[in-house]
Amino acid sequence: MVIPAAGVAMLLLADAGITEAGPDGGPRAPVLNAAVALLKQGETTVKLNRLMGGRFTSRRGAYARPPPDQLAELRRAYGPIFPGLQEG
Repeated sequence: MVIPAAGVAMLLLADAGITEAGPDGGPRAPVLNAAVALLKQGETTVKLNRLMGGRFTSRRGAYARPPPDQLAELRRAYGPIFPGLQEG
């Protein structure tokens, strides 16, 4: 997949109707139109919001809340973060 790095490059490729890149007769890679991808992401977010009955926040992986015993240390380093959580 090719993702044009600048808005102007993406606009020029889309205007020229270029949707694939690669050597003639060889393997082709799709060219992503980031504006369309962003629009589709927004539409998907709205649909998921409606299906799930409102907003939600992922609490898995890197988005997990810190353990209560680490809050004091984090607040000393970064200030008043996670205001809704109590230290353990």
